[in-house]
Amino acid sequence: MAQKFAILGLGIFGTQLARTLVENGCEVIAVDGEMDNIEGIADDVHLAVQGDFTRLDVLVEAGVAECDIAIVTAGEKLETSVLSIMNLQELGVKKIIAKTRSLAYKEVLERVGATRVIIPELDVARIYGNQMTNPNLHNILRLDEEYNFIEFQPIQKWVGRTIDQLDFRQRYGVNIIAFKASEDARLSIHVNPNHRLEAGNILFGLTDNDRFEQEILHN
Repeated sequence: MAQKFAILGLGIFGTQLARTLVENGCEVIAVDGEMDNIEGIADDVHLAVQGDFTRLDVLVEAGVAECDIAIVTAGEKLETSVLSIMNLQELGVKKIIAKTRSLAYKEVLERVGATRVIIPELDVARIYGNQMTNPNLHNILRLDEEYNFIEFQPIQKWVGRTIDQLDFRQRYGVNIIAFKASEDARLSIHVNPNHRLEAGNILFGLTDNDRFEQEILHN
């Protein structure tokens, strides 16, 4: 059964997030106060509702209580985010993600009940900063306060050695979960530990520390 999401707020971030979730097979309810935003997304999501999502009755009528996850994208307005989170809690939504631009707001939103608060500008700045300083590190996505998802190419000293020989888990605290032979190749989740790494290979992994990131950046 597909996961069901509620997207509250249809700016650039919320609109693209809604479309991406639908593309990935999820069911999406989108709520926004502006009719232009609703009309722009209506054909792409399962349900688009025009209304003030700080009002409990609007969320009830939209069926938000049936959602597995709700994302509040009104990052600029603290009061809007707080009221929305409180209403989502009252509806019994188990996972509430809130977007904000401020570290100070992040603490407030966590205190009122957000299970996770994201600051996209910080994540994007970190990704591009790392890419600019080392082309081997393609992407770092912070999944939560503890775990990172990383996409990378082998540094020179790893080329010609097998994944098993490099022992990424013990040496760097990273679990390799997927592999691509090249940028244009198909992604495979069946990682051959005896594969000898080549310069154009791309690896994907999960890590719970910064050791691996520092190894990439310092080589």
